Amino acid sequence: MRLIQCHRTCIGKCTCDQQKLFEIHKKELLDLKALKLKLKVEFEEMQSQFQSFFNDLGSQVQEMSANALEYHRVVEENRKLYNMVQDLKGNIRVYCRIRPSFRASAKNIMDSVGENGSLLILDPSKTVKDGRKHFQFNEVFGPTASQDEVFKYTQPLIRSVMDGYNVCIFAYGQTGSGKTHTMWSFGWNI
Repeated sequence: MRLIQCHRTCIGKCTCDQQKLFEIHKKELLDLKALKLKLKVEFEEMQSQFQSFFNDLGSQVQEMSANALEYHRVVEENRKLYNMVQDLKGNIRVYCRIRPSFRASAKNIMDSVGENGSLLILDPSKTVKDGRKHFQFNEVFGPTASQDEVFKYTQPLIRSVMDGYNVCIFAYGQTGSGKTHTMWSFGWNI
């Protein structure tokens, strides 16, 4: 009988321990269910935010794509109009750049660089009528003209090259007349 009593005590103690363990597991299960519910709510909020961000991103990409297409259309139209203006100015343009005289007594003396590309040269060794020569160019650059001034007139042609049009710029003149200086721009001051 004592043995039965001992078994009952052990069983009661085990039942009590199991009951405590059951209560601990039950509490942990409730905590896990609450955590699961909390994580589910947070996940749904994040999913909603992600969907909203994704929709905003999609609309911004569409807007940016439309803006890029419009930009390229405007750039192409601008390029065509720009080159149309260059064509209207004339396909062949002649500029004259007068080199400063190196000698104190030059054979030909420049009399006048006029507006709109006119140039008048006086040759003192000839008569008044034959000694005056009048030339007309698109533009005349005097002896004091800088490389910047020359570049200002050739820059539109250079831009046309960048747009894919054919352009030829060449310098013509006798030896020592300043062709290389005009085309090369020593000192890179443009």
